Parts: sequence; C-alpha cells; structure tokens
Amino acid sequence: MDDSNENANQYSQQKIMTIQFFITKSDLSPRIEYVLRFIGQALGYNFRVITTPAKLVKNKPLVSFLKSADLDKLHGHSAVNIYNSGQIYDLDQAEQSINIFKWQKVTVPVLGKKISEDSPSGWRKSSSDHTWRKTGSKVWSTEIDILTNIFYHLSRYEEKWRHFAEETASDYTTSILSRYHNLKVPVVDILLHYFQSLLEKKSETLLKILPWPRAEPFGAAITHDVDLTRAVSLKRRLLNNTYGLFKSLTGAGEVSRQLKQEMNEQDAQVWSYPQLVELYQKHNIPATFFFLTRIMEGAHVRYNINSKKFKELLRLLRENEHEIGLHSSLHAFDHPGRYKSEKERLETAINTQVAGLRQHYLRGKFPRMWRISQNSGFKYDTSLGYNYQAGYRAGTTHPFYAYDYDNDQAYDLVEFSLAFFEHNLPPDIDSIKYIRDLLTQARNYGGLTVALLHPSNYLQEPYHDVWNKLITELKKSGAYIDTLERHYKWYTLREQIQVSMRSDNHIRITKPEEIQQFSIRLHGSRRLNISGIDEVTEIRPGIYTITSDKNKIELKIA
Repeated sequence: MDDSNENANQYSQQKIMTIQFFITKSDLSPRIEYVLRFIGQALGYNFRVITTPAKLVKNKPLVSFLKSADLDKLHGHSAVNIYNSGQIYDLDQAEQSINIFKWQKVTVPVLGKKISEDSPSGWRKSSSDHTWRKTGSKVWSTEIDILTNIFYHLSRYEEKWRHFAEETASDYTTSILSRYHNLKVPVVDILLHYFQSLLEKKSETLLKILPWPRAEPFGAAITHDVDLTRAVSLKRRLLNNTYGLFKSLTGAGEVSRQLKQEMNEQDAQVWSYPQLVELYQKHNIPATFFFLTRIMEGAHVRYNINSKKFKELLRLLRENEHEIGLHSSLHAFDHPGRYKSEKERLETAINTQVAGLRQHYLRGKFPRMWRISQNSGFKYDTSLGYNYQAGYRAGTTHPFYAYDYDNDQAYDLVEFSLAFFEHNLPPDIDSIKYIRDLLTQARNYGGLTVALLHPSNYLQEPYHDVWNKLITELKKSGAYIDTLERHYKWYTLREQIQVSMRSDNHIRITKPEEIQQFSIRLHGSRRLNISGIDEVTEIRPGIYTITSDKNKIELKIA
C-alpha cells in the first residue's frame, strides 16, 4: 500500500482500478494502515496509499483522510475525504463525545469529534449524505471520523478496563452499542456501507472483489464446543453403582439394572455426534468442533481425547471433512503456556495441525487474548462473543485481523466473532426470530455469521428444533457455509487478488493459483464483454463469477 516509485505520468496513461488513498506522511500510522486494510478486505477494493500530492492521478477514484486545514493539498482533485479528527491515537478523549448517526433508517452511536466542531469556514453541509463541501472545491468530507470509529471497535479498546475474570465475556453493559440498545446492530458495517455509497456516488467506474466465491449473500460457520460428553457425572454414577450393588446383594437386582439403563439413556441424550454427522451429511455441510484436552478442570472431570471412544469420534469427524479445533481450558486465559501445550496435545491426537481455538466460557481479555493466540501458533480465534447477549461484539459481521493497541501492532491472527449460541439468545422471545435478525445483518453487509451449539444440547428441546431450523434457514438463504479453517484460507487468499485496468479498457486480474473461483462486481453503467469467454458468467447484472486456474486473467469492458 506504500507509494509507488513509478512516475506519475506513467499512471496518467492508465485507468487504475486501485483506489488512491491520500494521507499526509505525518498522519500515516500503523493504526491507519490497519483500518485501511480492513476496509479493503470488507468492501473488496484495492487501495494504494499516497503521501505526496504530486503522485495523485486526476480523474481517478480518490479517498483522503485529512484534517480540514490540510484539504488544500487536494486542490484540483475530486475526492471523498474521511474527516480526520486526530483522535485515533486519543481514544480516551474520543470516548467523551458520543453522537448519533442516522443512515438509511438505521441509528447508531459514533464517538469522537464531528467536522462541525472544527468550525470550517466556507463549508456547506449536505442534508442527504452527512457530508460537507468546501466552496469552489470538488472535495466532499464526511461529518464523522469513520476510521477512528472502526479502529475503536475492532481493537476492542472499549474493553481496556476489564479484568481477567468471568465478567470479561459476560458484562456487555459498558459497550456504547449496549448503552444505545444496538448491540446486535453492526455499527462498523453500517459505516463501511455509508463510505461505500459515497465512493460509488463520486466514482464513474469501480470494480470490487465480492466477499464470497459465487457471490453468495453472506457466509456462515457452524461450530460446536465439546464440553460435556455424559449426562451422569462420574461421582453420581459411582454412587448409583454402589447403591445398585447393595440392591443386588439384597435380592433387588431389577433396581440395579434399571438404574444402569436410566444412566445409559441419559448419557445417550448427550452423545449426539452420530445424529449431528448424519444431519450434516444430509445437507452437505462441514462444521467445526472444538475439543478440550485437559481431563481435569478444577473439580470437573471432562474427557480423555486419547481414549478409544474419542479416537473413534475424531476419526469420524475428520472422515466427514469436519474441522477439529482447540477449546482451551477454563483457566488457560490466565496461564498462557497452556494454549501451546493444549494445542500440541490435540495435534498429537489427530496427527495434523490445529488452526483455531475458542476459549472455554469465552474468558479472556482483548487484545491480550489475541497476543497469546498469535504467539501460540494459531491462525484464527473465535472467542469474541458475550456469554449472556447475542450480537456482534466488535460491531462487525466481517472477519478481521487482530490488533494489539498496547504495542501498536497488527497480527496475522484472524478473528471470527461469535454471533450467537444457545445460551445467549434471549429467552423471552422466539429464538429463531432473533437469529433471523442476526442473519439479516450479515446478509445486508455480506458478512459472516458464526453460530455455536454445544453438542450435549442438540437432542434436547428447544435446542434440537432451533438448530434444525437454523440449518434449513442457512441452506434456503444460499449462504456460503464452510469450516472456520477454510473460511480463514479464503479470507487470506482473497486479499491477494489484484485488479488493474488499462487505457484500452482491458482489465487484468492477478490471483493466487489456489483460488479457482471468485466473483466481482462492476459498478457503473459499463459491462464486461464476456462473449466467447467460458470462464466468466454474469449471474446478475454487473456481477460476474470467474472460474479459472490461471494466475492472470484478461477481461475487457464493453
């Protein structure tokens, strides 16, 4: 994303599909680069960072992040400027000012100064799109600091006060989203959608890489945390067996047999894996299962993944192409060395590497949790959720790379936020309706829904009915459903797709060879000329799916 060494005149001979992003060199920082990378990933655009005005190309898509006083640097250029409040490194101060932002019938809280507080002279506010325009200028500036708000939510800076305790994943009341009764509304995605609408309004032709391979409306991941594998605890079974033995000795053998039958029936209601595997075979869905590796957690006896029963279960899941991840133990968040040792124990049991984890009880503090996960060799985490409230804890339905604001460092670790599980859905309304609302948010913004059900509850009501309806809903909606590990691979590979457009209206797309299929959207009145090209299919007006094993693809705009 850095400045190119090529001469600006060379760029003037090309129509670059990459969006120019202009910022002063003094304002460019790791936080800005991190947020810009996320925007590019979420929206599917390529950005090129420019810090020198002379390298800007006229009549090409241009976005800037400038303070009002610096906008003169864009003289003669048409641009969408994201208002720079200067608070991305002063988030404590930004938290002191909460404003209400309304966009397309959605109301969300945003933090930080507004452009009006800088009292820009010679500026006129637009009543339709929350922008300000300078007299005699071709620059429209947003009213709020979008980049600062996005960083605030993704970095989980608002959780900086939390301690290493149970409330870390339970207390959602201090979130600004919760305070404004919008916890399930993805504020980050709304700001992205608003920014994209401005960009498309000011640009004649834009090409974006869509979030999912065949332009599916949204993505989904079905996950399971393997906590309980028997309904009857070892302590209770021992007591019942002792009582049954006593009854047998006193001639009441039927009582002993009945006790054993009842315990076995109860355990069978918890061991739901044959039914789950059958369900996913029927719908052709791969799921992700997170396993504990510590047999003892305090007074709790879990299970032994190296036992014959669990080796057979692990084999069955892998045979059906389900993913196996680590469910780190209850106190691992306070004993960082356990992440790596538990990961190695699970890898030994399944004889392959483990990509991701979910912390037991969702306990942990961010960004410390991400730092530990990164250092332990995980590729993704999916612990970001609340125990007692469904919704989007980071304000987005999209995956995102983790960021450590303590050390101002972006990580390679990807976070897949947990949208909901059976225990954090509200009990006082129809769970399916609430789930549909969450799925609608992901669908509206092309995001990803991560759902969790504990297998011990699958055969119980109302969970059995709710989960089956969820699977039916996902299939009917055309969601792109896969394991989290494969979502991770798609997410990181898709980012490497590069698009450029030459002056002769030829588009060149460069992609990793591992990507066999992807989709694009051409915004504007132009269309691709795909006559005689078998690799390209227009599935909807302006939306094309490309299937090819080539590294470079040449297309032409009609």
